[in-house]
Amino acid sequence: MVENPLLTIKANKTHELEIKKSRFICNLRQIEDESEAKQLIAQISANNSKANHNCYAYVLGKSNEIQRESDNGEPSGTAGVPILEVLKKITSKMYWQWLHVILGA
Repeated sequence: MVENPLLTIKANKTHELEIKKSRFICNLRQIEDESEAKQLIAQISANNSKANHNCYAYVLGKSNEIQRESDNGEPSGTAGVPILEVLKKITSKMYWQWLHVILGA
């Protein structure tokens, strides 16, 4: 079996959306390890100290063996888990596209 390659995003991105006077800010960042993820989350929280919630998710490792998420005060399972599921779907899709190219299928 072919090992999952190291998949990452091409570039750091931030996107903001306003819905009914609520701001939703998405920060997509490349990280090397869990301590860097925690530092980044702390920095984003500090930069947005007036935010009611700072929900997040991240995946790390060759096989996405580290997966973390937080609802940060939102009802359980309504913010962090959906974010994590999107990240897992994206990395899974990227893996199968990579495998398709490698195997020439």
